[in-house]
Amino acid sequence: MKYDLIIIGGGPIGISMLYRFINTKYNVLLIEKENLFNSFYHMDKNMIWHSPINGCNLKENQFSESYSPTVSELIKNFKLFVKENIDDKYYKINEKVTLINKNENYYNILTKKNKYITKAIYIATRTNFSVPTSVNFQIINSNVNRHLTDSSNIEGKKICVIGGGWTSADAVVALQEKNNVTIITRNYKKFKDKHREQKAIYGHKDFDIKYKYIQYNKIYEIKNNKINVDNNILEFDIYYIFFGYSHNNNIKIDCDKEKIFDNSQGKYIELLENVYGCTKDHTKHNGRYIVRTNTIDSVIKLIENALN
Repeated sequence: MKYDLIIIGGGPIGISMLYRFINTKYNVLLIEKENLFNSFYHMDKNMIWHSPINGCNLKENQFSESYSPTVSELIKNFKLFVKENIDDKYYKINEKVTLINKNENYYNILTKKNKYITKAIYIATRTNFSVPTSVNFQIINSNVNRHLTDSSNIEGKKICVIGGGWTSADAVVALQEKNNVTIITRNYKKFKDKHREQKAIYGHKDFDIKYKYIQYNKIYEIKNNKINVDNNILEFDIYYIFFGYSHNNNIKIDCDKEKIFDNSQGKYIELLENVYGCTKDHTKHNGRYIVRTNTIDSVIKLIENALN
């Protein structure tokens, strides 16, 4: 079968795009390498989703501004949306795209299972939360985790969080109430700024800093639950390492990209919150919403122009 459009990536942006196109004259298919909304299964299911207005919507005005779901609730609603609105003939799961090439006016999309033919492609992949980036030190016989998926059942532990990004801040927010948490980061000032930003996003106006911190130069190893950091030996019950995650931009494209709309670097829709035209200003955190031009509507027009 020849398609007009194939969407690669089954996260919220890909599903939003699919939902819009199945109600048009175009023959469309979505291909996802694992399960739909796969990245959300690698997040803390108790975490309140950051941007409740547009970050949750798979269609315009799906949820109200007051909707502040946990990740678990959000997954449930996402799955229900697909069940009620998108027939499974419109998507393929557990098919990793390995190569895109071209034959005359059609693109060939190759997976390990199949070959698909299409006039245009929208690559809706971004960060791959199921594949953490590698670390440059040894980990031997230790309780080390690269994801935090359920913070509710962790209590009374001595915990070390390694990293300084958003995921580390998420983990500290979730864990410090019931545990003894230490954050190990290269730049504590940057991490502290992120922690304050997470407070604002979560709405915890009187959220106290209850964790300890270590600013480090080098981690040598974690062995038998003991960490050698800058030649100091410390011991923890649990380690969470958040050094970032891989990107889903490793598809080999062996042809021109005239009708390939590649969003793996955020070129067309920069953030999930931006799907329907506005995003929370995470710089000032004052509840102000700003209009963006590269919304889902403008991207759909670009694709339709390419198809006509």
